[in-house]
Amino acid sequence: MQVFISYQRADTAYAAHLLRYAMQHEHRVFIDTGDIAVGDAFRDVIRGAVASSELVLALVGAAFEPQRLHEPSDAVAFEWRQARFLGCRVHPVLVDDAQMLLERQLPPDLRWFPGQNASRLSRQALTADVAALLRAVPALAAPPRGVRRVLWVDDKPANNERERAELRASGIAFDNVVSTREAIEQLRLTTYDLVITDLGRGWSSDRSHVAGADLIADPVLSQGGPPVLVYAGRQAADRRTELRRLGAYGVATDRQDLYDLVAEVLGLQAVEDGRDRRGVNRTPGRTARA
Repeated sequence: MQVFISYQRADTAYAAHLLRYAMQHEHRVFIDTGDIAVGDAFRDVIRGAVASSELVLALVGAAFEPQRLHEPSDAVAFEWRQARFLGCRVHPVLVDDAQMLLERQLPPDLRWFPGQNASRLSRQALTADVAALLRAVPALAAPPRGVRRVLWVDDKPANNERERAELRASGIAFDNVVSTREAIEQLRLTTYDLVITDLGRGWSSDRSHVAGADLIADPVLSQGGPPVLVYAGRQAADRRTELRRLGAYGVATDRQDLYDLVAEVLGLQAVEDGRDRRGVNRTPGRTARA
């Protein structure tokens, strides 16, 4: 398996290189020193390395500076975010006298970190600590889920910001376009796992109340393209039969219907609408069939 070693300062560099040396006979180990060539785009290299790793060992030393995690260009914050996004297990390793970071020290999207069980690596018991961590690696590791790519077609993309934010937490990357023409161009240029479309578009070059239906019927989708979900209002629900005949996988009229269908198509765990459901119980995995 591949293990990604994430560390911030020189005070944990010795531990990072020691772990790499200790693991190299049983595992592939990625560490930034020596694994990122001159001229490489470090974010692309890190993203690819995390995507192929089953475990990220996040080293925290006594001189760790949590305020740096708030900086947009911070490499460690990027590594942790990528691991979380890709579903790669992150395991903290507290080096020497380091203490676990506090939630209030971290950016909001990294406050899950202190909730992870940590290992200890100290100079006083180095051999035993390294051996214990090596024994734990197979149990800690888990295959990363990878990223699902979704093309979202809507002439008012701002209306769907909440939906994308909640789905993004499940490892989904979105491309947004506002017209059928743009959608077809994107589908010809790259590969998607799913397309989500509205039905009528009056605020783009389509200027049509059936633009979504026209997109579904286009050969780029109807002849072997990715599944398509229609996310629109009641007018779409009234046209379920027609949209299914054209090739739509399903029709969603509210957030939870959409999340259920997306989870089904992409093989994700159930995604819950963050709104107050006012006591309404929904059966996990229930889908809105078109």
